[in-house]
Amino acid sequence: KRADAPSLDEIEISVGEMQVWPEVSKCAAALPTVATVFIALELGACEEMQLPNSESRSVPLSACRAYFGSHLTLSLPPGSEQRGRLTRALAHEEVEEESDLFVLLLMESDEGARELASGYVNLRRMLCEGLVNESTQGSRGEPFGDSEPLQLQLVMMSSLGDRVGVLTLAIRGLQCLRALEQELLSVGDSVARLQRAGLQQYGHLDQAAHAPVAERFDSEHVSS
Repeated sequence: KRADAPSLDEIEISVGEMQVWPEVSKCAAALPTVATVFIALELGACEEMQLPNSESRSVPLSACRAYFGSHLTLSLPPGSEQRGRLTRALAHEEVEEESDLFVLLLMESDEGARELASGYVNLRRMLCEGLVNESTQGSRGEPFGDSEPLQLQLVMMSSLGDRVGVLTLAIRGLQCLRALEQELLSVGDSVARLQRAGLQQYGHLDQAAHAPVAERFDSEHVSS
C-alpha cells in the first residue's frame, strides 16, 4: 500500500500477481508455460490513444504465475483527449463504455507484443456505486473510500470469451473521478445561468417592444 495519494488528475493502478487457470479452459491450457509478460492499460478500447506510464515492467510467467509489483498511472491532464472521453462517459450513461479501463496481459515475442487475455473495470460505476462489479465472470470488488484503494481480483478473459485466470489489482482514484464529476456540475450550473440570463433578457426585450403597441392601442380605443 502506497502512502502518497494520487493527484486529482490521475488514477493509480497497482498490479500484483497474475494466476493462470489451465484447468478451466482450453485457452488457458494453451498458454505457454514459460514466457515474458507485461500489463498494459487502455481507456475505452481506444487503441490508437497512447497513455503515458500505462505499461508494467516485463516479468517471467512460470508455473502459471507472474508477479508484476508495478504501479501504473492513468494520467488525465486538463484538456487531454483521455480526460474529455472519461468526463463525457461520466456524464452520459449511453456512452458508459468509454469509461472502461481495460487491463491487457501481453506476451513479448519476436513479432512484437501478443495479447493473451484482458479484463476491464468500469470507472463510471466505480464513481456512482463506490464499488465495481465487472461483467467478467467471477470478478469482485470491495467498497473503498477517498484514500483506500479498491482491491480487485479481476478475471482475465481470452479473445474467445474463455476464462484464463485472475489478476490482483488495487485502484486508487475516487478523488479524481469526483473532481471530474464536480467539473461537470460546474459546467452545468454555468450553462443554466446563461440560459436563465438569456431568457430574462429576451423577456425584457419582448416587453419593451410590445408595451408601446399596447399603449397606443389603448389610447386609440379610448379616443374612438
